[in-house]
Amino acid sequence: MNEEIVFPEGSLLLAGDVGAGKSTILHAIEFALFGIKRGDLSGDALLRNGANQGSVELKFRLKDSEIVIKRQLKRSRDTTKQETGYIVINNKKTAGTPIELKTKVLDLLGYPSTLLTKGKDLLYRFTVYTPQDQMKQILLENSETRLETLRKVFGIDKYKLIRENLQVYLRKLKEKIKIKQFKIEDLPKLRIEYCEIKEKANDKQQEMAKLKPMLDNLKMVIRDRIKNLTNAEQAIKQLNMSKQQLSQIKGKMNELLKKRERNKDLLVSLQAEIEKINKKISDIIIKNESVNAALIESLREKISKVAQDKVRIGSCIETLERQLKTLEQEMDEIDNLNKKLDEKNRQMGEYAEALKIKRLLNEEIAVINNRINKLNLEIREHEVLKTEAIKTKERITKLDKCPTCMQPVGEEHKAQIHQIEERKINYSRTKIAEHLATLEKLQKDLTKKEKKLEELLEIEKTIERLNSEIIFINNSIRKAQEKQSQFNELKKQKANHEKQLTEIMKIDTDAEKKLIAELETDMKNLQERKYLQHLLGEKTKLKDSVTQEQDEIKEEIGKLNLDKIELTRIIELFKNSEENYRNLRKELDNLREREKELSVKAAQLGKEHESYICDLTRIEDKLKRQEELQQQINKMQILHDWLSNHFLNLMIVIERKVMANLYAEFNSFFQEWFNMLIDEENITARLDDEFAPIVIQNGYETGVSNLSGGEKTSLALAYRLSLNRVINDFVHSIKTKDLIILDEPTDGFSTEQLDKVRDVLEELSIKQVVIVSHEPKIESFVDHTIRIVKTDHVSRVIG
Repeated sequence: MNEEIVFPEGSLLLAGDVGAGKSTILHAIEFALFGIKRGDLSGDALLRNGANQGSVELKFRLKDSEIVIKRQLKRSRDTTKQETGYIVINNKKTAGTPIELKTKVLDLLGYPSTLLTKGKDLLYRFTVYTPQDQMKQILLENSETRLETLRKVFGIDKYKLIRENLQVYLRKLKEKIKIKQFKIEDLPKLRIEYCEIKEKANDKQQEMAKLKPMLDNLKMVIRDRIKNLTNAEQAIKQLNMSKQQLSQIKGKMNELLKKRERNKDLLVSLQAEIEKINKKISDIIIKNESVNAALIESLREKISKVAQDKVRIGSCIETLERQLKTLEQEMDEIDNLNKKLDEKNRQMGEYAEALKIKRLLNEEIAVINNRINKLNLEIREHEVLKTEAIKTKERITKLDKCPTCMQPVGEEHKAQIHQIEERKINYSRTKIAEHLATLEKLQKDLTKKEKKLEELLEIEKTIERLNSEIIFINNSIRKAQEKQSQFNELKKQKANHEKQLTEIMKIDTDAEKKLIAELETDMKNLQERKYLQHLLGEKTKLKDSVTQEQDEIKEEIGKLNLDKIELTRIIELFKNSEENYRNLRKELDNLREREKELSVKAAQLGKEHESYICDLTRIEDKLKRQEELQQQINKMQILHDWLSNHFLNLMIVIERKVMANLYAEFNSFFQEWFNMLIDEENITARLDDEFAPIVIQNGYETGVSNLSGGEKTSLALAYRLSLNRVINDFVHSIKTKDLIILDEPTDGFSTEQLDKVRDVLEELSIKQVVIVSHEPKIESFVDHTIRIVKTDHVSRVIG
């Protein structure tokens, strides 16, 4: 179900009977803006019973912006939840969760963001729309609750919140001061300890200064001894290296002498081998020096080609004979194919004649179906008319008063209605019976024609199959005719191959085979002579190499003898270097032992001095932190004094001043609206200092509960209108000042009081006023009227 309602500018009346759904429309507007509110506007109350989901889309303008908001509800097993919706601002669409949409709406309407986490939208409820059952609630609240509500609406509760938070802050600040004072109790002791440790650190530094020159002098002597020791180590290394080199030279000379003897034997052996190879080369005889592998291979290929051609042409002839035999068999099938083709064409003609009635049959079936559909529609219409007539009879039987004019319904009128509805029922039954009989005949005819149509469809399938078979036979005949030219071509190819085979059989290859044998013998001898010549070159080259190596060995032995003499001289020169090194090593060890003793003493003094310095650093840090704490304590004490003695009193004064201004304007508007609604000299009203209404009747104060129903409604309406005006004046950010919705504002009003509503509407001077009422007289006061009616539990807008 969908319904669209347009609210024009000016004054508008939502009219309708009690329970028609007028207030539901207002709840839907509030839901579109702010979403579900627990305990006040639940999803179960909004969503229609029996429906699993629903949505509201609200379109409105704020200044120059056009805004569309859509929210959705979905019923689950246990509860009804909000789904993701969207907001469109000047054609820019943004999807969002319920909380995100509410945040955006509060910002657009200029409402404080603090309302986001509160269950009730007080600004909206007090300035735009107050439900009918909550109009008088604020008048009946106790003073403390009423004042607290007004503080929240006007944002004055922030001053109370500031005072309460300030008291908490002052208590915590006082506790922090005590904690910090406890932390600096040992500040004087720390200062004394700092001076004592500083004096000890200075004493250790003086002792370290005396020890340093002694240690530096000793280190200088050690460096000199290390230098001498290094020179002694170098002399020992030189001695050892010379001994090692002398040993290596002796070993190398022995190896060279042995190698020289081996080379002598090798030269004798090489000379004998060279003479033997020369004799073998002179014994080789070659008839054809120009023979090569390419010539032999070309002769072999010629012989091979002749053999291959014989095999290839013979194979081709056999293949052609097989193909010719196959073609003869295939050409014999043409007569059979022509007979099959004639039979298929005859069948096609018979089936085509039978199909001529198909189009006419389809048209007849369509006409019958149209008649059946029309008859079914008329039957359903008569069923609905019959059901409505039965329901009308049942309703008129139970009805005592007319819901429109509220007049009693007589038995005579009921009987007339019964007769009219009974005639409708009988007429519908007659028509239904006639249509059912006609339907039965049409259905039988339709079944018969559909069966005939199915037979024709089967014939169509048979025709399609025959077409495929005819195409296949034609293709087969065409291919068989093509075979004749192929047969002639193959016979021609066979004759050519037989002629080629006869020519090849005349070729004699024995002379070529004999020539190949002679050439292969010469080729083998050439390869052997070439190998021996290569071997002779290698042996000659090796002989020359060994001869040269013998000369080099002789020269190297001479050089090694000279190196041996020089190394013997160096060994004699450094023979006492090891004794000198041992003496220097002992002296250096004694000097290092003394250095170690002095270094340990210096390190101990340094460690003690460093310990004192660490203690000084630690105490300095602690002193610095405690002195900073002292400064913080001084600042916190000044802040505590200013907040408790000055700022707290300032908040009280500001709150009283704001409340006084608010009261003056609120009371003035309240008296003005009340006097307009109740134009009687013997009754007046004002507000006390707790914003509670005080009613004076005949000079005496009376309670709200003693007033009549119309007077209570007037009092609540005056309070509501005054509160609306004051909020719009005091809260400058809100953008809903041009709209007010009054839900049943005339409950209990007399005829004279209803006339006052016209004056109220004129005095409001608001662009858009929506009034929900079931009072017919209100319709003459407003610019527009929208009527709401409920039929079968469904509310509809009818104008």
